Amino acid sequence: MLRWDLTFTTGLSAKNLIIYLLATFLGLRMVIGRSSVTAAGSMQGAYIVQIGYAIITWLVAALIIKYPNYELVASGIAMIVLLGGMRAVGVYVHVMIGLGLVMILIYGHLVASPLKRLRAAVAASDWPGAGAAMTMARRLVGINLVLGLVTITVAVLGRG
Repeated sequence: MLRWDLTFTTGLSAKNLIIYLLATFLGLRMVIGRSSVTAAGSMQGAYIVQIGYAIITWLVAALIIKYPNYELVASGIAMIVLLGGMRAVGVYVHVMIGLGLVMILIYGHLVASPLKRLRAAVAASDWPGAGAAMTMARRLVGINLVLGLVTITVAVLGRG
């Protein structure tokens, strides 16, 4: 109708920004308030499942899509090679890689188990089952968050 371009940058329109803000608010409210899907209700439960799969899709796309001069994993490997290989880098780089691999494994488990159980429970309106799956997903995300903060700390302290 008015043909306004409400795109801020590639992939971020005003509509998407509002959706991201709502998703962030809902997620933070559930994590901070420690409420369960049972208490949230059917509409929020279905919304949480959709958000979870959207985030997973976003992360997988970041690994697959080739951006000019940027590749998520290859850029890190290239930096290590430029520094002289694994023997030349400090212990902190080895720790960061190890923590990153653990985080990837936790993420893989999150996708393979709790989110699938959450999706099935929400589809069947099994709110106690959805609550249990959400609790497990919340724990795994919390563990990954702590590991991410530890990784950042190791990176900052390791560089001296």
